[in-house]
Amino acid sequence: MKKILTTLLLAVFLVSCGAKNVEDNKPKEKSDFYIETVQAGDLQKKYLLQKSSKVEASDEVVVSSEAMGKVRSITVKEGDKVKKGQNLVYISDTVININTNYQQALLNLDKAKIAYNSNKITLDKAVFDTKIQVEQLENSLKTTKDTIAQNIRQAKDNYDNADVDAKNSKSSLDIEKMKNAVAKMELDYNNQVQANKEQINTFIVNLQKEKDNLANLLRDVNEFNNELFRIGPDKEKAVYEVFLGTNDPLQRDATEKEAKNLMDYEKNIFLPVKIQNVDDIQNFIIKMDETNVRIKKMLDDTKVVLNNSVISLGQFSEAERQGFLGGVNGYIAKYQGLRASFEANKNATTMFLNTYENKLESIREQIKLAQKDIEIAKKSLSSLEVGSEVALDKLIISSKDAITKLELQIKTAKNTYENAKQTREATLRNLENTIQNAQLAVQKAGNEVNKLVVSAPISGVVAKVKVNEGQTYPTGTPFLTILSDSDRELDVFLPTEDIEKIKVGEKVNINYQKKEYKGKVLSISTLADKNLNYRVKIDLEKDIQLVGGIAEVSFDLQAQFPLIPINAVSILETLEDGTKKAEIQVFENDALKKQIVNLRNVYGDKIELLTELEPSTQIILNDTSKFNVSEQVLRVKSTPPSVSSSSRAPKGIQEEESESREGEQK
Repeated sequence: MKKILTTLLLAVFLVSCGAKNVEDNKPKEKSDFYIETVQAGDLQKKYLLQKSSKVEASDEVVVSSEAMGKVRSITVKEGDKVKKGQNLVYISDTVININTNYQQALLNLDKAKIAYNSNKITLDKAVFDTKIQVEQLENSLKTTKDTIAQNIRQAKDNYDNADVDAKNSKSSLDIEKMKNAVAKMELDYNNQVQANKEQINTFIVNLQKEKDNLANLLRDVNEFNNELFRIGPDKEKAVYEVFLGTNDPLQRDATEKEAKNLMDYEKNIFLPVKIQNVDDIQNFIIKMDETNVRIKKMLDDTKVVLNNSVISLGQFSEAERQGFLGGVNGYIAKYQGLRASFEANKNATTMFLNTYENKLESIREQIKLAQKDIEIAKKSLSSLEVGSEVALDKLIISSKDAITKLELQIKTAKNTYENAKQTREATLRNLENTIQNAQLAVQKAGNEVNKLVVSAPISGVVAKVKVNEGQTYPTGTPFLTILSDSDRELDVFLPTEDIEKIKVGEKVNINYQKKEYKGKVLSISTLADKNLNYRVKIDLEKDIQLVGGIAEVSFDLQAQFPLIPINAVSILETLEDGTKKAEIQVFENDALKKQIVNLRNVYGDKIELLTELEPSTQIILNDTSKFNVSEQVLRVKSTPPSVSSSSRAPKGIQEEESESREGEQK
């Protein structure tokens, strides 16, 4: 009985083990790994700046100046009632030429628009001309092929129908015709040579004009640098010298040295360059390219020096710096226009020089072939059949050569056409950026002009007038005190990088004890506290009953570039200009792919994306480090761009945010 029981148990055990092995051998089904993505085209520039503030009762508001200058007139006296927005004090600009800077900004904007329109016309014409040239060459190829086919058919007919008995009349007539054809080709060749000389002279004149224009720009840039850096022997050092490029003195010194070298380059190298004949063209173009590059580098480096400068009240103001920057931007716009015109002339000249010798050589070869045909025909008077056969063979060879040359010319013309289109797109894109920068400069200069009028931020009664007409006061001087009619207000403290984005009168949203309120910016302090923060006073449209509570204030702001969640990027390095080189992951063809991008400023839980991506690019937002391709399959869960993740930011950005929070707490 025990043997039977043991045997049965053993059988059951073996069967169960076999079933387990079969189950283990089955292929495992892959599990889902969900990723959150957002399309690059859906990224927004808007973001929320949120700050906490204590609710306080308001009784009076001190109205301070936002610009330095002389008080021209005071429109109210103590005890007068004023309405919100009423102009109280008018200031005359006596130091930093605010109105002049505004007019210069408008002028630079007009110049940028004119440069855009002018260059667009030139570039459109260059694209159109190269397109027409391609079409003409293609038509010429078709016509040539048709003509060659007809000539070959005729040659075959002559060969097939050769009549040796009629050679004395027909052959002599054919030879005479061939001589006339050679004479015509020689005439065409001479005409072509003359036309080429005239065309080359035209190119020389155009290139000389380009040099004159570039020489004027080079002279203006050197004069501008001489005025900025005071490097001429007759120039005294400016009071702002110690503040110029202070953040990077090595770069400033290198730029100043470069400015001196550029002056020597203008006198000793660029101006002596001459163009008198076709042999000078190539070297002339090389010098023009070299000069363009040096001017562009000089302007870019000068701009970096100005951006690295330190502002000092009364010695080197922000308006002075912006004035110099406006000058640099104006020269950059002029440079871009001249560069586009020069590129168009250079491309046309280079294309002509690359092909005109080939055309002449083709005509010379045809003349040689025709002359050989005459000699062959003379020697073949006794055997027209043999002569016809030779002529047919030569026609086939020369036809293939002609077609090959035309096809090569078409290929070259198409490349020139594509280059012209790419040059047009790149140049217009740069000019559009110049216009946008000029518009920002106008807006900023306009804001400075508005600071010359001190207005009432609230309605109330003038309690104190603290200034006198005809006196000059620095920025931040208290001008008046107004007793406010408002019952509640908030004070928010913002660092420098945020205060520049806020304007008086701007709407804000307030969350207090889970209730939403509306308000707007009442005033912005122009002086920083000991923590380098600026006070922003918020006026509530509706009273908050409990004074002393904490409210959340939200500013609706907009960045210059699209914003991407911080948790979606991995910082690799930070470049000298502040640009951050980073890595993102994208979902492409059902797989993960890494892509290198450039980032700039951090805004809360987002950061500016400088690299332009295809709108359809799917950017992955969540962590994929645990994804196992052999065990899991990717599933996309779309996420709107406004949704932010709770994942930790990369180390480089965490440090910046930590410093920002410490400043706010102080």
